[in-house]
Parts: sequence; structure tokens; C-alpha cells
Amino acid sequence: RLALGGGVVLEAVETPGHTQGCVSWVLSEANKPLRVFSGDTLWKGAAGRVDLHAQEGVPPEAQAAALHASFTKLRSLPDDVVVHPCHGGVAPSGKGGKKGPSTIGAEKESNKMFQCATPEDLIRLITKGQPLLPSYYTTCLRLNRQGPPPLARAAAAVPLMDPETFATALKNSATDPGTLFVDTREAPEFHQEFLLGSVNIPMGTNDGLHELSAELENHEGMFNLWLGRIAPADVRLYIITDPGRERDAFLRLARAGLDTNVQGVLNGGFPSAPKAAPRVSHDRVKPGELAQRQEEGAVVLDVREVPEFTNPKGGHLKGAYNIPFPKLRSAIPQLKAQFPGKQFVVYCAGGFRSTTAAAMLHAHGLTATDVEGGYTLIKGELAEDQKAYEMDLRIEP
Repeated sequence: RLALGGGVVLEAVETPGHTQGCVSWVLSEANKPLRVFSGDTLWKGAAGRVDLHAQEGVPPEAQAAALHASFTKLRSLPDDVVVHPCHGGVAPSGKGGKKGPSTIGAEKESNKMFQCATPEDLIRLITKGQPLLPSYYTTCLRLNRQGPPPLARAAAAVPLMDPETFATALKNSATDPGTLFVDTREAPEFHQEFLLGSVNIPMGTNDGLHELSAELENHEGMFNLWLGRIAPADVRLYIITDPGRERDAFLRLARAGLDTNVQGVLNGGFPSAPKAAPRVSHDRVKPGELAQRQEEGAVVLDVREVPEFTNPKGGHLKGAYNIPFPKLRSAIPQLKAQFPGKQFVVYCAGGFRSTTAAAMLHAHGLTATDVEGGYTLIKGELAEDQKAYEMDLRIEP
């Protein structure tokens, strides 16, 4: 409880559920609650996910029970108390919801999760259609408990690697599944030319703190979070940037607790890579070319999340196999065995995930390209009879 002067008080309220240590802060004046800063506990129209501790042996059902009890505390606040969530929209740490503030009264009326009468009702609702849990979240939980090292320390320890050593590591990575080479340049540059064995997750140009959009496609500045969705916790990372952005990339990875995974950042960026290092280009497929590619025997992969793929309002391309983006890396051996010698055409919602996915298939010796504009353009350009909802085509790695 913090007295801020003038009768204004900020009081902590334990609201576990999303994580075991979640706290909300209630701001009061003259003993009247005015605002609650609810973190990831209560969102506008939704709530934070309850499976973050699952890898530590804590079942989501237990966290849902804790979240339900936390909701009971928050529902006791007056209806006119303004709710300030940590964030909203579609994000890996929750499902659904909108950005911006709300009120306790509005959430009582419209937030189905906040309305749940029992923990059992809440667990069913909150886990339905949930995005896959990013692999780096376990690392984040550990770092948040113990306190991460200062960013200044990371800034002084950027592991710049000379081009020859970097090229040797890239060559050796062909037989080392524990490494991942990430090219952070913008997608158009990457498509023109990239090092064989690298994948593309653009770093963007902003401060790296922007939210994901409702389509999970607004990647600007979010490359560390997207990387955390596909990279195992113990992966060894090698980073390729535009010239002069080596330190920026490393600091953004530090914000997600991934800096200790970085083995080297190519000194001088992509232009400094040795000419002897194998390079390839990437020609994207237009939506109107998909039918011909399928007739020629190409395998179409939809790397959107399962709720996106099965959504009856959106649907998916007829004949497409669904492997969610975070699962693709582990599914590659199955793809090699099931579709030997085949070309792969990959699509997502807007073309961001598919670029990374196609490069990942390239890196593992498969022939792949992706669809420019993603399903957004596919859905708009293809005739209705070319759309289908074939749930039996999902691949489970």
C-alpha cells in the first residue's frame, strides 16, 4: 500500500491465475477506488492465458481456479472503476480482447471470461482456440522471478563474429539441429538474396514494443517474440542484420531473455558475408498461380494457428495441410518422409510467417516458396468453389 499524497493511495491486490505472481494495483482517492491496473489478469473482453506454468508441472486447471478467485476480487470493485489492462488484442499471452481501457461494470456485462460462474467454465472458455504456447515463455517466467540482468550489460556484450567464422558455423549447421540462423532484414531484401540455411524474421524499424494485430501479422519490431515462438529454449542463435544494426538486434533479443542463446552476430551485417557462402533467392507465388502449382503436385502448407485454419468465417485453401508456424520446425522430418521430392508452397494470413516458414524448409533441404499476401489475398482472389473446410488434412507433428 503506497500513499501518494493528497489522499491518493495505490494498493496491491494479489490476482494470480495468468501467472502465480500476478498483482493488480488499485488507485483510490479519499478511500474511493477509481482505477485498477490489472496487468494480464483482466483484459478488455478477455483474460490472460492460464497455461504458462504447465511446463513447470502446474496444471492449467489450478491456474484457472486461481484466476477465477482473482476475478471474484475484481468484481467486488465498484462498476465505475476504470480498468487498465497491460495490453489487449491478439497476443501470445492471451486470447481475444480489445485494446484500451474499460470499466468493471462493462466487463461484467460483456466479458464472458469475467462472467464465468465456476473455474471449470473458465478453463473451458479460456483454452478454446488458444494460440500455441511460445517456447520462450518458460525462460521469461524464470527471468521475471529472479530479475533479468540490466540491458546495459547486454549492450556491452554483443558477441560480434567475424564473417569467416560465421560462414563456417553456417556450413556446420547443416548437421546441427540445435542451431538457428536468423536474418533480420526486411522481407523484400531477404527474398532477393539470402544465405542458404538462414530464416527470415524481419526486425522492423520501431522500438520493438508494438502489439500484434488481430491477424497476428503486424510484425513490425516484434522479431524477438516471433523468434521465441519457433526456437527451442536451448537453441543456439546466429544473427544476420543490416549493417549497423547488430547491437539493436541483440538488445531486442535481451528483452525476451534470448540474448544468452546468441552465439554470434555477423559483424558488418549481410553485406560482409563471404561470397563463398551459398546464397539463394526466393520467388513468391501469386494467389492466382496456386491452382497451377497444385496441379503440378506442389504440397500446400497453411502455417496459421489452428483457430485461424478451422474458422468457418475465414476457411482455408482446398487441399492445404495445416501445420501451425511454431510446430513447423519439428514437423520437417515428417514432411520429408511423407512428401519426398515434392515442392512446398506455404501461406499464412498476410505473408509474414510464410516467409520464415519457406526459408526454414529451404534450410532443411526442401524446395519451398510462399504466397505473396497470404490468405488475405488468396481469399479475395480465388473463386468460392476453390475454398473448402477440409479438417481431415491437418498434420499433427
